[in-house]
Amino acid sequence: MTIFRNGSYVMAAVLLAGASLAARPAGAAAGDNSRAFNLKADVAAACSFEASGASWSQQQGVTTGDANSATPSIDFTPSITAAGATNATAEWKSKASCNVRPNISLTTQKGAMMGNGLNQTNGFLHYMVYQAVASWGGQNVNIDANTPNQSRTQQQSLGSAMTGDFTVRFTTQASNTPYLAGTYTDVLTVTIQPTT
Repeated sequence: MTIFRNGSYVMAAVLLAGASLAARPAGAAAGDNSRAFNLKADVAAACSFEASGASWSQQQGVTTGDANSATPSIDFTPSITAAGATNATAEWKSKASCNVRPNISLTTQKGAMMGNGLNQTNGFLHYMVYQAVASWGGQNVNIDANTPNQSRTQQQSLGSAMTGDFTVRFTTQASNTPYLAGTYTDVLTVTIQPTT
């Protein structure tokens, strides 16, 4: 009889233990033997020219300033003659990188090299026309700066992320018409940025 009572007691204890196990959710910490770690890193989109290593090449009829300056200069004075101008060219080269599909834009501030305070006068030119061509990864973006007093932008998106040599080639054409005396200037801004 005593064995029977003990057996009944033990049986009840087993049933309670089973109920406790059934109540624990699947995958609960006490029963897990693995962990899945979620890893992440965010990389910001960025396009830039290298801070150093830029250079000038293929110069003709120009004088150039520091190629690594934030504002490299090109002086076309050596190409100017009493009768007009001879062909002139200069090519700037730098390493550039864009870790997303880039957009290249060329903006002429004045639309041409403008003579300060000069106006149209018969028999003389009061602005200088030039062309700029940016090349990167075998693709070109060009702008003809031949619209005096009209700021203009030419732009193009490239097909993929890009890194490597970036060049900008500036050229002026020969002219048989003389220029009015003065200082002729323009600012051409080349920008590389993520395509939106």
